[in-house]
Amino acid sequence: MNKDITQALNAEIKYLSNSLSSNTHRLLLEQFSEVLHDSYGVIERTTSGNIYALIYNHNGDFIEDITFDVSEFPKADTELASVGAVFYWIVGYIGVGKERIGASEFRIRRLKKNNSMGNIK
Repeated sequence: MNKDITQALNAEIKYLSNSLSSNTHRLLLEQFSEVLHDSYGVIERTTSGNIYALIYNHNGDFIEDITFDVSEFPKADTELASVGAVFYWIVGYIGVGKERIGASEFRIRRLKKNNSMGNIK
């Protein structure tokens, strides 16, 4: 990855680590009864349905690089899974007590669109 892209991605990760109030992230966390791993990823490249990504903790520190199939994203996210896209990755358990199931969820981060028309004349 070239230096400019790496710097831009690092700036985005720093921004993400300071803005954990995302609705997508919060709603995703609410599905889990126990969270074992909660991180952010940035898609570095894609090939033949595979995603190659860099994973960061909420402090913006690099954890690891991973490879996974694009089908791990919900169907609505697969067309958003492109180079530079930021996603949430949460691993844990869904359910309560003995009825809990291990789960790993990937979701593309959505940015709020500015719908302000104030500057248009």
